Parts: sequence; C-alpha cells; structure tokens
Amino acid sequence: MSNYTDASLIYYPSGYKAGTAYSLKPTDGSGDLTFTRASTATRVNESGLIESVATGVPRIDFTGGGCSKLLLEPQRTNLIAYSEDFSNAYWTKNGASVTSGFTSPDGTTNAFKLVEDTSTGSHYLFKNIGSADGSTNTASVFAKKGERTSITLYSGANFTDSSTFNLENGTSVDNGTSTSKIQLISNGWYKCSVTSVNKIVRTYIMINNGTTSYTGDGTSGVYIFGASLEAGSYPTSYIPTLGTAVTRVKDETSTTIIPTMTGVSDFTWFFDNTDMDVVENVVVYMQLNLSGGALRYYATNGGRFRGSTYFGDVNAIGKLAVKCDGTTLTMFKNGVKSASTLPSALGTFVDFSGFNQGGESFSGGMQSMILFPTALSDAEIIALTTI
Repeated sequence: MSNYTDASLIYYPSGYKAGTAYSLKPTDGSGDLTFTRASTATRVNESGLIESVATGVPRIDFTGGGCSKLLLEPQRTNLIAYSEDFSNAYWTKNGASVTSGFTSPDGTTNAFKLVEDTSTGSHYLFKNIGSADGSTNTASVFAKKGERTSITLYSGANFTDSSTFNLENGTSVDNGTSTSKIQLISNGWYKCSVTSVNKIVRTYIMINNGTTSYTGDGTSGVYIFGASLEAGSYPTSYIPTLGTAVTRVKDETSTTIIPTMTGVSDFTWFFDNTDMDVVENVVVYMQLNLSGGALRYYATNGGRFRGSTYFGDVNAIGKLAVKCDGTTLTMFKNGVKSASTLPSALGTFVDFSGFNQGGESFSGGMQSMILFPTALSDAEIIALTTI
C-alpha cells in the first residue's frame, strides 16, 4: 500500500491562505479544506515564537516542536484585561514588584520580571475577577526561570488548591483539587496552566523558593508574560488583552470529498491527532447517509464513533481509522482493532463536514487526515494506526 498513490484525499498541515487549508492530494483544489474563524488568534510559529494570525487564516502550529498541526479550537475569552502589562495597577502586588524590558515568547521586549522584596512571607501578584460562579476555570501564564526556578499558580478560592511549576525541568505538582499542565514554548519559556472547579475566579502568580513563604533578598525572581483566565477545563492558545477581556472565535473547517468518492460505499478514513491535548464533544463529522444519520466521532465517554448506533468506545487521542466494506463499519485506534457495527443502511459517502458541528467542539491539532476510496485490509490499517 502506498498512502499517496492509493489515497483519494491527503491533508497535512502545510500550505494555506485566508479561508483555505490546502490538501496535498488532490492538487486541483477539490480536496482543500474550507476554513473560517471570525477573529484574530495566536499560534506558535516554526521558530518557537508566539505570533498573531489574521481573521480567517488557518493556524499551522508548532507548539512543543516536532510536526506541525492545524490548530482548531472552540471559542474562548481571556477574562484578564491586562494580560501583558503587569505594571498596571490592575495587578495587585504583595511582597513583590515588577520590572520591564525582557524578551518574551513573542520575541519582543515586553516581558516582566516578578521580583521578591525583603519581607518574610509570600511574594506574588494577583487579580480577582469575580466570586465563585460554579464553573471550571483555567489560569495560565508564560514563565521563565530567573534566580528563582519555580512558581505556584492559584485560580481558585482555597490556597490549598494550587499547582507548582518547575521552570528548570518542566514538571508540575498539583495540590488539593487543582490540575496542571506545563509546556515548553521556546528559549526557556514555559506555558504553565492550572484548572480549578467551582472556585472564585481569580489568578495568583507566586514565586516559589522551595516554599511559598520565605524571606526574600530583594533582587531575585522569575520572568512572566501573557496571563490568561478562561472558563474551561483546559488551556487554549494565548489571547492577548490590552485593557479589556478579549474573545477568540472558534475555528471551523470542512471539505466536500472529491468526486471520485461519489456513490462509493467502501472506504477507509484515517485521522491523526496524537499531538492533541484535549478534545471535547464531536471531533469529526462525516456524512455517510446512514439511516441513523451521519458518522460522527465523539470524544465524550472516552471517545466513540456513532453511525446508526454508538460503538467502539476508545480513547479520544491517537491515530484513529474507520473502515467501511460496504456492510460493516470497523474502528481502529493506535494499532488495535476496536469494534465493528452493522449499519441498518449505508448510502453515498458525501463529505467531511468538519468540526464544531451543532455547537459541539474540537480542540487540538489535526496532524493529518487521509481518505482511501477502498476498504484497506485490517493488517494495513493496523500498520497505519500504530504509534
């Protein structure tokens, strides 16, 4: 089997323009993905720098290095009004001050250093956004080690719920009910995020010197940039603010499958999302004209495909494939044949209708998508989906 020769549609994140993400095959444009996003957004470029992308332009993202991915995210709002200007009185300082003029993850000199004073106690800055709202919130900040090599983040009401981030080795430790994520961006900068459930909506960024309470020396600290607080159970791409909360609108993409698929019921569809962190609800919506509706891949309940019935609960992240031999749909995930189902009726394979169907969202990065107009053998699909 040759992926390029045998496939009808191949997408890898590469060429793009406003409104379009180009497919590698076919080359006549019939397999290109239509893309929309009604706002600007940010990505990490190939040089490891955060940069803004114009309205309607796909984001080819290189966060973490390695392979690129088409970044697709739900709508989110950064509730922090001054995400970069930590010198603004909007941010309350306690046992600490800030100094400006340091190179940030976007390559300009707009980062700050959070410096401890000589008092004994905690050294931090913070912002309260509101009272407990019963939702799940995620606070994030980009941080780089200085004389101090750790920070502690709080996004909730209880100081026992926090996460501490080691800016030397890229690890984190959770306390209480908080959950954390730390990700290397570039040049020693890490994105540090903490998620809290049903807590007061606020963000604390605290220097940690092996403990959150100690006697400072008046000069030591850490570098910080780009704070955010968003309603949600995981962090998304950075949303800059300059005095008011800012909303990034969701990404949406789709394509009408090329004409050679019209009327063909045998196919193999492959989707690689191994570099994703989180998916929520519908990941991919493919119209198969099943009597029970379309074929959808859900990330809820561990991940599952649904045709006329649910089948094949699997983990949402990995290399996934579904095969149709004209009568049976079979699911594969990470080299394992998971489950099969017999649709009550199967019609024409019409289109790949994309993401965010009916308000259901996808969040993460699509690394590749391949469509074969034939039912590959189980052995071929296992080889294709093995990580």
